[in-house]
Amino acid sequence: MDVFDSNPGEGRRTATMVARQFHRGWQDRDRSKIQLHEDMYFSDGEEKYSSAEEFLEARWKFSGRPFENIQYISDNKGTLCARYEIANEDGTTSAFCEIITVEDEKVAMIEVFHAK
Repeated sequence: MDVFDSNPGEGRRTATMVARQFHRGWQDRDRSKIQLHEDMYFSDGEEKYSSAEEFLEARWKFSGRPFENIQYISDNKGTLCARYEIANEDGTTSAFCEIITVEDEKVAMIEVFHAK
């Protein structure tokens, strides 16, 4: 089974479902799968953005790389942690942890932490 597949069932999508769809869209370079709040906040320790438009304009160039070993840990209240690795061009991998907040079935905040 694909790591991003999920069965939404009845009612509202969970934060994990929204995050999986976001990551799927990011990996596949498919913006139609990415649901962001207009005023979403993004930080990776070096760069910060406070709108979806600003975030996509600056960061879309990093989309299209497959996520490896992705894991989601959710509080079932709208906040979750996504831990994953991305393969680098030199054959090494880089590990990341994202704290993602979902509101109204859209990504409202992403804070990225790089494993050193």
